[in-house]
Amino acid sequence: MKNFVLIFLSYFFFLFPNKVWADVVPPNHHVLDRCVKIVNLHEFPNIVLIGYYKEVMFGGYQTYQIENNKCLTKGYKANILKIYWNEKDKANLVEPDKLLTDQIDPYGRPIPNGNPLIKEIIEYSLGQTDNGKLFLYQSKKISEYSDGISPKIETFANPLKKTILREQKLYTLEISQSPRVILKKSNDQSRLKKLKNTFWHSIVCFFYRLMGESCR
Repeated sequence: MKNFVLIFLSYFFFLFPNKVWADVVPPNHHVLDRCVKIVNLHEFPNIVLIGYYKEVMFGGYQTYQIENNKCLTKGYKANILKIYWNEKDKANLVEPDKLLTDQIDPYGRPIPNGNPLIKEIIEYSLGQTDNGKLFLYQSKKISEYSDGISPKIETFANPLKKTILREQKLYTLEISQSPRVILKKSNDQSRLKKLKNTFWHSIVCFFYRLMGESCR
């Protein structure tokens, strides 16, 4: 009989994870409805993501293959979800060195009633570095409210691409400033005399006049 009760509770927590908050919601609070999902697994057809969590109440563990654009789960609310990756032909194998993250909580939490936030939809995307290392990053967040406020939609770029763009901007800025640096270094009449009556002399003089300086 005891085993039957434990099995029933485990099954209930798995199917209705948000319901388990009902007995711990403080006064004047409501439970935030949250859905966390990974949305671009179709871009990595040879990779599978595996959800893994230990059952703090029963001492066992559960694994499941994460589906694209489907809310993540972790059984009971106190469990910690870990997400691993593996090749498609090893979909049932959890390898410790292939841990992607253990920092994602797929369930909502009690929040004060003064906060009109009632629902979050958080999207993660899978990325890959140049050397093939996989990583997860938050790519979108939708927040819904109870007081008639329009949903808030936030999008986030791949951090790897942001780094590349930042480097490109710095490089472009350096190039765009280089002519001015060259002109400052060329502010030497002796150098101009060497260039006198040449094509380059006329070009340098043109820029000097634009800067309001004389050219002799």
